Amino acid sequence: MLTGCNRSAFFMRQTVTFRYIYTSSLDLKNRISMKQTTIVWQSNLINTTELVHVEELQDKIVVSGQILGEMDNAPVEAQYQLELKPGWVIQSVKIDWKGNEPFSHHLLKNADGHWSLPNGKVLKEFEDCEDIDIRMTPFTNTLSIRRLQLPVGEPNTMPVLYFHLPEPKISSVLQRYTNMGDGIYKYENLTSDFTSFIEVDESGYVIDYPGIWQRVLPKNPHDRQLDAQRQFSSALISNVSSDHLKLRDNIYKNLVGSWDVTAVNIVPGGEDVTQKGEWIFAWVLEGRAIQDVWIAPKRALRTKDTAGPFNRYGTTIRYYHPELKTWKIFWHNPVSGAYNEMEAGLKDAEIEQTGIDKDGNHLRWIFSNIQENSFEWHAEISYDEGKSWQLEAKFSAKRK
Repeated sequence: MLTGCNRSAFFMRQTVTFRYIYTSSLDLKNRISMKQTTIVWQSNLINTTELVHVEELQDKIVVSGQILGEMDNAPVEAQYQLELKPGWVIQSVKIDWKGNEPFSHHLLKNADGHWSLPNGKVLKEFEDCEDIDIRMTPFTNTLSIRRLQLPVGEPNTMPVLYFHLPEPKISSVLQRYTNMGDGIYKYENLTSDFTSFIEVDESGYVIDYPGIWQRVLPKNPHDRQLDAQRQFSSALISNVSSDHLKLRDNIYKNLVGSWDVTAVNIVPGGEDVTQKGEWIFAWVLEGRAIQDVWIAPKRALRTKDTAGPFNRYGTTIRYYHPELKTWKIFWHNPVSGAYNEMEAGLKDAEIEQTGIDKDGNHLRWIFSNIQENSFEWHAEISYDEGKSWQLEAKFSAKRK
């Protein structure tokens, strides 16, 4: 796996080599390049970096991409080559996966415009798929965006030939793109029920795919802002807990990481409200505290108009107070203005957090059944100073 300066140097060498080999093999009549673009993305979801070179010629567009990194503690490499007609109409795709179980795909459109194998066999199951989508790269989002040229506010739904990297599976999936304006496209995979709002530049190349990819070359127009964010993150986040926090007091250590959450909100006298959320925990402030971000509904399901009483995009800071010998908890949800101050400790292998809300009601929030890859959480409220308790919410979490 390549990181830091070594990774950057590697990609620079790869770019030079690639361009030499490629241009040396072109026919003279096709050698005139109208536009060349080199893009580098880094994945925030998995530890990969991708370099793509796009050359727009007089009669076709040629794309070559390479993805390097690691998955499941093993190095991976994927290479893909695409050829398109002017207008960004895909004509052929070749993928070489070089992980633990290597495989290759090579599909092309025949003279009648049907997807086929190199031996001529027509793939009838992909008859209606005009575009392709390769799971581990944001580049293929550009194909649909450039080909469709959607006016602002207009959606388009279509079947797409989908490559399920790192799996060798290929299938037809239903996708929808909506031009939201200002370089923002709403992307929906209707087959998997996935949604994201992606930002692209004037050429349709992804700048930011929230939580999944960020472009690092060409320079992001938000680079100054991103540099400030990186500096803030570096100052805030710690890799490990502080030595000052004794192991016996380190009650939250097993929660550090990212979690998919199913949240059930209890509505007295009504129907319970179930949400898909995400919960992310990290050591912060020299490892002396744990901060988490609780998001419901999760980012993939949020829009600018997301609202409701259970709309949460808030944060909690938890730190151990050595004199009081207890954990102090501070929760803030700017979406609703809600905030709570609590104390926490271990009780029968559960983390029990207690406090009083602004109306004087007693609160009890409990982490329970904490395992390596799962935990449960529930919130209770008492209107009679702790004599009786009512369930307000219960969450179940699975590690991402």
